[in-house]
Amino acid sequence: MKGIVCSNLYATTTERDLKSDTLAVRELVDGARERGLDIQAVLRFYPLVSGKGIHWPRRRRINGLPVYDVPTIGFRFVYSALLTRLVLFLMGFRGHFDFAICHQVFNFIAARRVLGYRLGRKYFVVHGSDLARPQLRECLDAADKTFVRSHALARQLEENHRFEPLGIVYSGIDAGEIIDPESKDISLDRGLVITMACLLIPRKNVQPCLHAFKALIDSGVRLTVHLHGDGPLRGVIARDIERLGLTDVVFQHGFTPRSEVLKAMRVSHLFLMPSAGETFGLVYLEAMASGCVVIGHKGWGIDGIVEDGANGYLVAVPTEAEISSKIKAYLAIQDRGTLHRQAVQIAKIYTKDNAVRHYRALLKPS
Repeated sequence: MKGIVCSNLYATTTERDLKSDTLAVRELVDGARERGLDIQAVLRFYPLVSGKGIHWPRRRRINGLPVYDVPTIGFRFVYSALLTRLVLFLMGFRGHFDFAICHQVFNFIAARRVLGYRLGRKYFVVHGSDLARPQLRECLDAADKTFVRSHALARQLEENHRFEPLGIVYSGIDAGEIIDPESKDISLDRGLVITMACLLIPRKNVQPCLHAFKALIDSGVRLTVHLHGDGPLRGVIARDIERLGLTDVVFQHGFTPRSEVLKAMRVSHLFLMPSAGETFGLVYLEAMASGCVVIGHKGWGIDGIVEDGANGYLVAVPTEAEISSKIKAYLAIQDRGTLHRQAVQIAKIYTKDNAVRHYRALLKPS
């Protein structure tokens, strides 16, 4: 049984930065191949013209696997399947395949239109960005099997589309990065230490966090925050930090290598990212592996893995009051050590090896 993966989330580099979680899909695919799933090629479909410019055809080989960058000849979802097939032919793509694993709506539709009868079973993996696509229902109805990238997405499909996916395609962390929670200093002798690490865009809700920090400082909480990341809101956030009088509290580090972010997490009490619209957010698991208690957003990302008050916290809405209440709840708990240990135990479940085995089992053709 041979197949292909259709996903422009398959990374062509092994470098991960704070602006992208696309390495997660590559790790799942490469790991499944190592465990015997016969993936013959990866097709990365793109609109010919997008906000990022023109996408040109390209063929490369990564660890022995042919990877094709395939521009769809047209605009967004309106394109010529015939001309796109011609592009694939000229790049040397041939063959019929027993199955295709398609991440995201755009790639699923492109696989059906462009490859058609050359594909057997078509598996669809839903990501957070797919929820706003009007074509989502078409894909759900056409797929032989449908999976989602998080528990939160599964709930949203059930609530909004009355559709129950067959499983969760989750990502995992390196087991070697999981710390011994007993080695972590969680005393408050130096005050509360919080790490944030994200792309600085509106849906990450950094600015409400700044207002929450101001309220906490005004109520007498000793606090230090390390903000790692870059993005279009960096200047606005810097001005807000100064305007709120937080220059001695919130330290902006800009883009930071992942290894340095992990070091920061290991000396922090909390990892804060109340992001709405988050598909999964591997950074939450990395924080938990580093012994942090995480604060995420209800209904998104890590919800379903984090249980509010049990092994972390979830805000219902990303407001100053809601964020500060979760931080106060952490400070008020008598046995904070149990909360940190619970976080690390969750990280041990969601390792990269476990994620790959799960992906392989879910997507094994029946």
